[in-house]
Amino acid sequence: LEMVYNLFPVLKQKRNDPSGSLSGGQRQMVAVGRALMTTPELILFDEISLGLAPTTIKDLYATIKDIAKGGTTVVLVEQDTHRAIKTAQLVHVMLKGNVVLSGSPKELSEDDIKKAYRTLSKKYHPDANINNPNKEKAEEMFKLVQEAYQQIIYERQHPYASAGSAGAGS
Repeated sequence: LEMVYNLFPVLKQKRNDPSGSLSGGQRQMVAVGRALMTTPELILFDEISLGLAPTTIKDLYATIKDIAKGGTTVVLVEQDTHRAIKTAQLVHVMLKGNVVLSGSPKELSEDDIKKAYRTLSKKYHPDANINNPNKEKAEEMFKLVQEAYQQIIYERQHPYASAGSAGAGS
């Protein structure tokens, strides 16, 4: 719990307040903190900035960097390309379930990403470019995201399952 309070000091100040009094950003911090208390190897953030105040978004992104520095793999699903590319070590742009662009933030510009969204150009599509050096990593990351998503779905459907027995095959 202290680790969560170190990441989100406002939560320590609010710890005795009713949950209904928390802002949207503070509720997002609680969700992230709760996930981190399980000491995950991988954490998936899906549109973490959606509907939050700009200052809260800035703080959350700083925390995401801290989480990654702490050794947890972070998968960030985000439409805010500017913030995402500044945070990521590796970027995979997906369109309709297909990876259309992959690379490090140093290799990709925001214009590259926007162009990938505007068109499924053969220049960017990994299935059309057999020599794409990031295709294998992109497919591996997509598989990890799918597995994480399946676990999330399972946990939502089975909220009282113990952590040790949770899984699609249980």
